[in-house]
Amino acid sequence: MDELEHLDDEEVYRQLEAARRAMSADLLRDPVTLARGLDRRFRLRPHLKLIGDALAEVGRGEYDRLLILTPPQVGKSTTVAEWFPFWWLCTYPEDKVAVTSYGDDLALRRGKRIRGYVKEFGDEWELRMKAGSGAMQDWEVTKGGGCRSVSVGKGLTGFDVNLLIIDDPHKDRADAESEAARRALHDWYSSAALSRLQPDRSATSPGGRSPRRRRSAPAPPRTSLCRRICSRTCRNTSSSVPSWTATGTSRWRTTTRSG
Repeated sequence: MDELEHLDDEEVYRQLEAARRAMSADLLRDPVTLARGLDRRFRLRPHLKLIGDALAEVGRGEYDRLLILTPPQVGKSTTVAEWFPFWWLCTYPEDKVAVTSYGDDLALRRGKRIRGYVKEFGDEWELRMKAGSGAMQDWEVTKGGGCRSVSVGKGLTGFDVNLLIIDDPHKDRADAESEAARRALHDWYSSAALSRLQPDRSATSPGGRSPRRRRSAPAPPRTSLCRRICSRTCRNTSSSVPSWTATGTSRWRTTTRSG
């Protein structure tokens, strides 16, 4: 502070404002940095840093599909389904975000948490709730963006999406190993969900638990959502290329073939 003593009040204010803006910009480096800077309870762990970097790359348009597979209770959902949508809206306040899960209650909890972040922290990035946007399941911000929180299989008709997050699409192991449930999830994803994604900055970030099987249990048939994502991408004249695999996290980059 000694170096500021010889400055007048206006110059001190200007320098402090410049420092504040620089800090705010630095917090938007990635969703994990943002979470760590705003929530003292958020614990930075190596795998979350890895996930945060991947999510930021989705935001920059380096990928348009991101698949995250982790064991339960490692902070994946908090990072991907809560802080990532808030970070996205801070970065792209005109975009529409959809957060989906196996049930309306869980999806709604995610949406309420994101809404809470907007109310508590959004002013710093000029992100504010739109007047009259009181619905917890579907709300907007003043710059045109917003968030819809619904269960997989419904709720996206008429809602254009720039960021689609699928968090825990299956309720439990029995649901995850059900051929009918997986097929219904794939049908919803490949018809209703993908049809709502917009061409600019559209991204899908399916975050789901990787169910642990007993050694004697047979492997689930090749109809899970993650496999269908990859196979559908290839059928759409694109190749889905694993860019790397580390710490249980895989990222897929979609590259369009010529011809």
